[in-house]
Amino acid sequence: MTLNGRNAFCFTKDAIRRSPMKSSRKLKMGLGKSGLDIGASTLRRHLKKMGLVSRFAARKPLLTRRYRQLRLAFAKKYVNKGCEFWQKVLFTDETRIAVQNDCGKLRVRRKTGERLHFVTPTVKHPPAVMLWGSFSANGVARLRFLEKGETCNSLWYLKVLNQQVR
Repeated sequence: MTLNGRNAFCFTKDAIRRSPMKSSRKLKMGLGKSGLDIGASTLRRHLKKMGLVSRFAARKPLLTRRYRQLRLAFAKKYVNKGCEFWQKVLFTDETRIAVQNDCGKLRVRRKTGERLHFVTPTVKHPPAVMLWGSFSANGVARLRFLEKGETCNSLWYLKVLNQQVR
């Protein structure tokens, strides 16, 4: 069977739906077992026409079963609290933001033996800033930048809360 028309569309779409993280080479092998003889580059071209291009998967924090249960318990505990209660609640969070992001991977198309022609420079400890923010029923507070060497410990937290909360 060759890659044309409806058969290719159905085979390819089903294969992608079953395993969207497979490389084109592995997809090619799987389709070959189904009787569809196709080259990997032809398959990539066909996938591109279908709007299915290769990208790095999005990343998100792992939510274990325990954390999901804790979040659900929190939601159930507070779901019926009235407006008066929520007027007194302040949500806060802090985060580290890398100024020079070298955490991502860069995909490069190259010939064999050209590995060192395409190098992405990395930094062991990239410069970063620490931010702290909060919001409540009354609105959003301004972002606070932590100074270099400053840590978000209990004393810092109390100082900022005294400045933020009226």
